[in-house]
Amino acid sequence: METLRQIANDNYRTGDKSIITSMTALRGEMISNLEKQESINIEDIQDLDRVGRFTVAQSMFSKCASEARKYLLTDEHPHVRSAAENAKNRM
Repeated sequence: METLRQIANDNYRTGDKSIITSMTALRGEMISNLEKQESINIEDIQDLDRVGRFTVAQSMFSKCASEARKYLLTDEHPHVRSAAENAKNRM
C-alpha cells in the first residue's frame, strides 16, 4: 500500500481533485490518530506528507520522542524544519 508521502510525491501536482480529496482525508485521519497518542515516534511521522509533517512539527512537537524531533528538525522541507525549530524554541 502506498503511503501518504508517496501519494503526495507522485500525484499532488497533477491537480486530480479526487486524489487531493483522498490525501486530505487520509492525512486528517493520520493526524487525528497522532493527537490521541501520548508520544509520537519517528515511525509515526515518516509516511506523512509535507503538510502532515508540518502539522506535527507545529502542533505536536512536544509529544515527539527525541528521534522524531530530530527528524522534523532536519526534514527535507524548509517549512517543516522552521515549524519544528519554532516549536523547539517555545518548549
